Amino acid sequence: MIFGITGRIGSGKSFLVKVVSEMYDVNIIDLDILGHQLLDTHPIKESLINAFGTDILSEDGKINRKVLGSIVFDNSDYLTLLNNLIHPVMRNSVCNDIEHLSGQSTLIVGSLIDEIGLTTICNKVVVVDADDDLIRAHKGSIFDKVKCFQKSRDVFIKSSDIVLKNTFSSKFKDDILLFFKNYL
Repeated sequence: MIFGITGRIGSGKSFLVKVVSEMYDVNIIDLDILGHQLLDTHPIKESLINAFGTDILSEDGKINRKVLGSIVFDNSDYLTLLNNLIHPVMRNSVCNDIEHLSGQSTLIVGSLIDEIGLTTICNKVVVVDADDDLIRAHKGSIFDKVKCFQKSRDVFIKSSDIVLKNTFSSKFKDDILLFFKNYL
């Protein structure tokens, strides 16, 4: 079974994955990690340099994610360009990984599951939801900076098969275990 685990920044996706992976033998595909790894692969790196210039390179010649982030999160056109470069490669990579996992349950984790085109391969899309004030209390100002580039809370919820509400209490863990015991 393939689960898409999605939600806004700071909603608790990583906590959910930690809880599930401690209880069950599941594969985890973290889209943030995959995206970071792909930045320095030859075709992506060259496209990024062509699009954003060599200022995005660190001294060791790798993509400086902090510099790239400051560029794309200050300009939605640049963010769209970055996503158009990397999302198709991410989709192909995830599909290839899934193909080789021989039926073991998998969690695909990331805020951009839908934008990358991965909801169609998920048996269930689970949205982790939390109130803005609770997320802000845990993530700080980065929440407000990134929030404006993400889908709205309502859109996340409407695009899900199930919503797990994170109250940042032990109830969230209980809800996670209750849901996944029916599938794993």
